[in-house]
Amino acid sequence: MNTAMIRSFAAAVLAFQLGLAWGHARGNEVRPEERTAAAAAAAAAAAAADSYRRAYDLVLDEKWAEAVKAFEGYAAKYPRNKDAAAARFWLCYSMERAVTAPEKAFQCYRDFVQSYPRSSWADDARSQMVRLSHDLARSGHPEYEAIVRSMQIGDNDEVTLAALYALQDMGDKEALASIISLYDRTRSTSLRAKILYVLAEFESPEATAKLAQIVIKDPDPGVRSKAVSALGDAGTAEARAALTTIIKSSTDLEVRRNALYALGGCGEEGVVAVLSEVARTDKEAKLAQAAAQAIADVDSHEAFEALMAILRDAPSVDTRKAALYAISDRDPREALPVLRDVAMKETNQDLRRAALYAIADVGDDAAVQALVDIFNSTSDPKIQEVALYAVADHGGKGVRDMLVNTAISHPDPRLAKVAVYALVDALDENDAPILLSVQQKSKHPEVRKAALSAMMDLGDPVSGVKALAEVIKSEKDPETRIWAVYALGESESDAAVAVLLEVAVKDPFVRVRTAATQALGEIGTPKAKDALRQIVEGGDERPEEK
Repeated sequence: MNTAMIRSFAAAVLAFQLGLAWGHARGNEVRPEERTAAAAAAAAAAAAADSYRRAYDLVLDEKWAEAVKAFEGYAAKYPRNKDAAAARFWLCYSMERAVTAPEKAFQCYRDFVQSYPRSSWADDARSQMVRLSHDLARSGHPEYEAIVRSMQIGDNDEVTLAALYALQDMGDKEALASIISLYDRTRSTSLRAKILYVLAEFESPEATAKLAQIVIKDPDPGVRSKAVSALGDAGTAEARAALTTIIKSSTDLEVRRNALYALGGCGEEGVVAVLSEVARTDKEAKLAQAAAQAIADVDSHEAFEALMAILRDAPSVDTRKAALYAISDRDPREALPVLRDVAMKETNQDLRRAALYAIADVGDDAAVQALVDIFNSTSDPKIQEVALYAVADHGGKGVRDMLVNTAISHPDPRLAKVAVYALVDALDENDAPILLSVQQKSKHPEVRKAALSAMMDLGDPVSGVKALAEVIKSEKDPETRIWAVYALGESESDAAVAVLLEVAVKDPFVRVRTAATQALGEIGTPKAKDALRQIVEGGDERPEEK
């Protein structure tokens, strides 16, 4: 392509703003940003799920003030997550249980109903509002009952609920008999569900027995599930016995699963043996997994030993993984040796990877050293790759030095390139010179290209442009210069325009100049368009064509 054709090509880019597809020039190479985006999405989903689980664990532990803070943080960080409505409900529930003004809890439920009117939790929130309005009215605030009446809850349900709570306040056997009778004769699924909340307030064997009967016999699965939760909230010896019977005898898998979680939420050591048996022997993998997760709610040495046995003996990988995650949530001094042993010796690849990420979540220096030791001791490239990303999540100078050394010196180019991608997560935005060092010292072409592309992924375009300009200035290989030009174009930053214009005008190789013109079109800003005009309108003096 001669000088005139270069100018013509620049004019075409300017006129049509083509921003030619990089895939044609770069082949099928997977861009690091594509990989990074996928990894980031997966990490964000996992982080949201973990945040919700940790907050809900505080509800099960009845640590109400901590639960309020945890769910407030979740609601602020993940307002559009699939669990957002559930998190908002449990925030209100925790606020109600905490030692705070009931008016705040009422307003929280009211805001919830307005924000999530069709949520599966909306009826529960309305029921709590009715109960709170009743309590507030008795304490001299009748306006709250007026607020409830103004909402579209339904007059019959409202009157019935008020009567139910009034009967419960009597606290005698006649009240309980009346409530049980009302449950038995009503056909309303909604009312039966609301009756459960009143039954749960009675600390009596008769109420517990009725809840257990509802779990088995109510025709609606939602009511059965809420009855299980009510038994868990009761937390009495009779309730635990009823939950154990349900777990061992019910044919409804969802009811059994909910009963496992409710039993674990009771927090008593006596429940561990029941949960452990299900986790190790039940043929339903989902139930076994739920049992292992439920044991995580019991803070005792017996629970830890049970989780170790499940990790060792459970037939399902998912159940063993649930036990592993539960162990990782315990004291790091207790958990880290177990996780390290799994990561180094386990034959199942999924479990080994899970152990590596669990070690990374521990986050202290001992955990980082364990990850480095695992990387150095294994010859499995997949495990080494996971270890590199896990180490990068921790950050720090020691981690950066380890990743840089791997990127430069590791004999496996694929693994060295992974170290470059992991290094991006461990660097600050002005650390492009570190990637420049990798680009200059690595013997593997694919690693050098990866380092070039990563320079603009750090968040500081000025630092990245400066490093790439140094490559273009000092590099003799035209292919490497072309890759540096591609990286500048992908930045879509005005900071790259001056460098690209100089390359488009002065580089001795026509392919490099063409790539720079393409890159300006890819940036597409007014400054980039001005640069393209300069190419189009420039003189005929050009370097000798190569």
